[in-house]
Amino acid sequence: MGKYSRSRLNDAYSNWHYQYRQGGFTKSDYMIDIDRIWVEMRGGKPIEAVAVFDIKEPNAIITDAQSVVYNWFEDRGLPVFIVHTTISFENFKVRRWRNGTTKQFNKAEYVNWINNLGSSIF
Repeated sequence: MGKYSRSRLNDAYSNWHYQYRQGGFTKSDYMIDIDRIWVEMRGGKPIEAVAVFDIKEPNAIITDAQSVVYNWFEDRGLPVFIVHTTISFENFKVRRWRNGTTKQFNKAEYVNWINNLGSSIF
């Protein structure tokens, strides 16, 4: 992907999200990886974008360029969440970009939160 090498974490997250749809995520959710930005969408037609996610390793630094992109989405009404996790996907530290609110989730809680995004965005 350009000057960046493939991300093991993002590749593993993509595989995990797809596989966990069989036993966790609802069948109506989809994620699209747009240059390492994930967009959760719901609904049939028209499809409704619900939130934007950037999956990061613990203690990853947010660059100025990333801040610009996050603000662009937020300014258009799409909440941005920075998700810190590891390849084990056991724990998730989720921070809302606009207001800095942070929540901790285990795997089951994170799946439940994703499945109920429309009513549980913080």
